[in-house]
Amino acid sequence: MHPGKGSFDYFHLRGTIDEVLRAQSAKNQCSKEWKIINMLPTNLELWSEKKWTGTAEPLTKIKARETLVFEPNKFSDGDQLYTYFRTPQGKLIPFLEPCSLRCIWKNVKLGAVVYRSTGGHLGEQASNWDMRGITLHNKMRIPLNVFYKGRLAAQISAYDGMSYMGGSASTVYFDNDRQGLNMWDKLTFSYSVPGLMNKELFTVTLDDVQMQDVHIGEVQGGETGPDPDTAAYSVDRPVWTGITYYIPTGRYNSRMTNPLAPF
Repeated sequence: MHPGKGSFDYFHLRGTIDEVLRAQSAKNQCSKEWKIINMLPTNLELWSEKKWTGTAEPLTKIKARETLVFEPNKFSDGDQLYTYFRTPQGKLIPFLEPCSLRCIWKNVKLGAVVYRSTGGHLGEQASNWDMRGITLHNKMRIPLNVFYKGRLAAQISAYDGMSYMGGSASTVYFDNDRQGLNMWDKLTFSYSVPGLMNKELFTVTLDDVQMQDVHIGEVQGGETGPDPDTAAYSVDRPVWTGITYYIPTGRYNSRMTNPLAPF
């Protein structure tokens, strides 16, 4: 069929849907304050960079488990947020991945734990386990200990910017020594560095057999707009099909999923 004569202009429709959803969400939140929520038991220092300037400047400090509130126009789309940790020697080191701020997600969580599933475990169940194993991804620039049933079960290297496909040791597959895992099992994470060895971060519960991945230490967007992840299925929150934000692959770059697809 000749283009423009009754053909389905999918790309135009996709762009229209994206624009409408984005505009509605931004309009609804134009007077909403920005919140930056530190979910970690660690004091951090925040830097920000205005879009296209290429220069990051100190923003503020945020204490462990603290929530900071900023006026509605403090940040703009495309501004970058950087998270640093100051060592006892006074050295400032990157701690979490940089975050590209969006006005449709005004609640920014530092160090969140995200559960994801792509295919599920339903084809791999057995009489002695509910899940064969789970993949743990450390997104922080600091190594972690993993405790299972009170015992040190695994250690994960600091995030190095690569994925497990690139051979990164910041991702491990944990299957409880081939014994599998069960519903309601708990995994506890702590820092694995001198002086912080026993500083517990949080405990997560495996409350769904569809879980396949646990990402520790992500920077997440807020609760009133689409969440910035690639999840097809997530626990304890809605999945937004209209706009999905992917962590930037380059400076200020992101990409959107198909708004009409079933994911």
